[in-house]
Amino acid sequence: MAGRGVALEMAVLGLLQDARLHGYELRKQVTALLGWGRVLSYGTLYPCLKAMARNGYLQMETPGAVGGRGRIAYTITAAGRDRFARLVSEG
Repeated sequence: MAGRGVALEMAVLGLLQDARLHGYELRKQVTALLGWGRVLSYGTLYPCLKAMARNGYLQMETPGAVGGRGRIAYTITAAGRDRFARLVSEG
């Protein structure tokens, strides 16, 4: 990931430091960080989340879905915390 992809990766890893979040919640919080008039699309967010999970930075969980489709929650892994620290130190 380069440029904006790294910025998105850093934002997601930063938001997941303290809490497990669903894609919708992540999108809402990243959009708030971007500021007025900027919206993060799901078409940008979900491929980034899947790539981060493939790289071992995130864990995807489907907590007890009752009826209907379960929502996927994302948590940061130890590798994700290391990646976040590297991104922050690189500036």
